[in-house]
Amino acid sequence: MCNFAAIMAGLAVADAFIIAAIVATGIAIATNSSFFAAPTAVVPYGIAMVAAFAAAGSITVASSILAQPGCANAACAAEAAAARTAMELLTAAMWAATVLGIAAAALTPIPVAGAIALIAYTVGLAGVAIAMLPVTQTVAALERCVTAAANSTVTEVVIVVSAVVSLVGIAFLLVIIGSTRNGGDENDPFNPRPSGPNPD
Repeated sequence: MCNFAAIMAGLAVADAFIIAAIVATGIAIATNSSFFAAPTAVVPYGIAMVAAFAAAGSITVASSILAQPGCANAACAAEAAAARTAMELLTAAMWAATVLGIAAAALTPIPVAGAIALIAYTVGLAGVAIAMLPVTQTVAALERCVTAAANSTVTEVVIVVSAVVSLVGIAFLLVIIGSTRNGGDENDPFNPRPSGPNPD
C-alpha cells in the first residue's frame, strides 16, 4: 500500500519551510531596505537558505515515497503519472531555487551575476510556493483513486495549508516585482536609483 500520510506529511513540512524561506528572505530584503542587497543580511538570508534546503529535502522524500509501486495501479495509471510528474517537477524547481539562492550569496561581489541569481532564486521560490496547491491536489486525486475513498483528514488539512502557501507565494511574487522595478533600488546593477537627496 502507498503511504499517502507520509507523502502528505512531507508536503506539509515543505509548506512550513517554504513559508520560513519566504519570510526570512523578506526580512533580509527589509534589513538593508534593498532587494539586491538581501544576501548581505547574513543571518536572515542564511536562515532562508537553510529553510529552502529543508523544503527541497522534504519534497524529495515525499516524491521518493510516491514513486514506489504501491502508489499506483492499472486503474489509476493516469492519476499516478500526473502526480509523479508534478512531484518530480516540484522537486527539481525547489532544488534549483535553493542552488540559485546560494549562488546569489556567493556572487554578491559580482553585481550583475549576483542580481540575476537573486531574481531567479526569489521568482523560483515564489513559483514553488504557488505550485504547492495544485501539486497537493494532484496527489490527493491519486489517493482518492488508489484508496477508492474520500481523502483523509490529513490530506484535506494539507490541501488547506498548501492553499495558504500558494497565496503567500503570489504575494511574494508581487513584492519581487515591486522591488525590482527599474530605478527602485540604489543597489540595482541594471538601473540604479541615484543615492543622496532628491535634487527636486
